[in-house]
Amino acid sequence: MMQLKSSGRGIQQEDVWKAADELLLEGQRPTIERIRLRIGRGSPNTISPMLENWFAILGKRINGTSFNQKNTITAPEPVEQTIRHVWALALEQATIIAKNSVKNQQEENERAKQILDDEKKAFEHSKQLHEAALKEQKKLLATMAAQLQDTKNILAQRNREYESLNNEAGRLKIQIADLLVENKAQQEAAEQVLENANQQHIKEREGLETRFRSLELRSVSEIDRARQETKLVQQKLEQSLKTQKQNEQALKNQLEEAHEKYRQLSQLNETVRLKMQAVQDEYHVLVTQFEQYKSQNEQRFELLKKENETLTNALAQQQQNLELQKEMAQLLEKINALALTEKDHEKDKSDKSSLNK
Repeated sequence: MMQLKSSGRGIQQEDVWKAADELLLEGQRPTIERIRLRIGRGSPNTISPMLENWFAILGKRINGTSFNQKNTITAPEPVEQTIRHVWALALEQATIIAKNSVKNQQEENERAKQILDDEKKAFEHSKQLHEAALKEQKKLLATMAAQLQDTKNILAQRNREYESLNNEAGRLKIQIADLLVENKAQQEAAEQVLENANQQHIKEREGLETRFRSLELRSVSEIDRARQETKLVQQKLEQSLKTQKQNEQALKNQLEEAHEKYRQLSQLNETVRLKMQAVQDEYHVLVTQFEQYKSQNEQRFELLKKENETLTNALAQQQQNLELQKEMAQLLEKINALALTEKDHEKDKSDKSSLNK
């Protein structure tokens, strides 16, 4: 039988064994850390061999074999029976406590697993919503880009029409200028003809006056002829002025029509520019909203990533709990085996007592 030893660091083996017995009676597995907490001192290197000695003689103690430092004192049979009875009750209570603990731990693990599954489903659903939103946003941006391109094409077409009308207006201005120059030249020519006719009339009238008396009959005819020529010249001048007015009116109408087309084109150009500005503003707003939505999605992704890390840690903790359950189940099996061994030993002793009687 093993002998009790002192640690040399102030901790006695009896203290370690006592703490281990108390932990076992409370339904807990004696470990180095729990014994240190129970005693309040001691290093693992010191407690470990003492705890191994406790485990080594635990079977003999359960079988009823008395053990102490000297191994010379044997407890009376009634005391041993009482100890075994108390020990059996302690084992039964420890078994119940361990089973309840295992059951509670299993229920807690099931709840944690259900919560984890729900959170995974929520994460997948949120991920699907996020992907759908991104696809919809991309489609919207593609549509807006197409609309913007169409608007740019329309604006380019309007600009080309505007340039064409400007060229037409320039050509009309040149024609108007040419017509004005031509009319001015015609007017100057008509005025020159009239001036020449007046000069000729004056000259003729002066000649007639000088020769009036001597050539009265001839002068009358000459005067009539001059009047006729003057009348014709005046008619030609009036016709020329009328034609000039008609040309000026036609040019004026063409100029007004050109100005009207230019005004309409300017209004159309302004309308297109305003629409283009509105589309650009809406595009900038959509880009800003997309950036905000992207930032929110990145924040949500970071949050989901942290939640996933938390879930991973919970799974690791659950795995540790499962390992602890396995250890507790093994300990229960050992305790049950010890209890069966103790019952067999009591039965053997009872049979021996019957035979002795």
